[in-house]
Amino acid sequence: MKTGKHQNKMPVPRPSALILLYPGFNTLDINGPSEIFYNTGITTTLTAKDDLTTSQEQITIKRTIPLTEAHRRLDEFDLLVIPGSRSLDMTPHNPAILDILSAFSRLPRKTPFSPSSSPSSSPSRINRSNERSILTGANASHLLAEAGLLDGLSATAHRLSLPQLRGAVEGYQERNCDASGTTVLPGRGSSERLLYVDGGVTAEGVRVLTTTGPSGMLDAALYLVMRVLGKAAAEEASVFMGHPWQVEV
Repeated sequence: MKTGKHQNKMPVPRPSALILLYPGFNTLDINGPSEIFYNTGITTTLTAKDDLTTSQEQITIKRTIPLTEAHRRLDEFDLLVIPGSRSLDMTPHNPAILDILSAFSRLPRKTPFSPSSSPSSSPSRINRSNERSILTGANASHLLAEAGLLDGLSATAHRLSLPQLRGAVEGYQERNCDASGTTVLPGRGSSERLLYVDGGVTAEGVRVLTTTGPSGMLDAALYLVMRVLGKAAAEEASVFMGHPWQVEV
């Protein structure tokens, strides 16, 4: 029997992202990261309670899988993206969002994947991290705080939602006397303008990124690509999209 160097070679798993849709979500919060993931070989799955979900901009999007299936298959995903929305639109869906955030945050680390899924990357440039990551839109960060996923980390939100985020952080600390607290950025009185914040890694090993608006979702998604596939892959995607990527931490 003839054998070749490619025989019996196992297929290389590609990085994967799960995006949660709910009525009234911000369209750019999912379209921006989806475009970046597509251009860098990261597979994207859309999940929602209903087959069709309409955004706050009145754009209707079809889900890939039901929310119940997403829960069953949650351990398949490396990245979880929660888009933002106006607070009043988001509130009715908070329990479903909190459920999937909490479940994802408890998953074990993934096996590091090969750089071969991104043609623009070389092994020397790959961060073979086995972290899972959560990326949230501007008005979703307070849910992370309520779930305790920001304890000991840094976070941001839309400038109009910073008081809500601080309130959620304080509420969690009041309910949990051993909480470490959360650094909310920018600080009170600061004129610093942020797009996103890499808040660090939770005790369970999940990296958490929060944003200040839809444009921040673009830069944060590119930052995640850099961590997963290397800086060259992120820079190539940025140039391809014509987007001036700003690397922040």
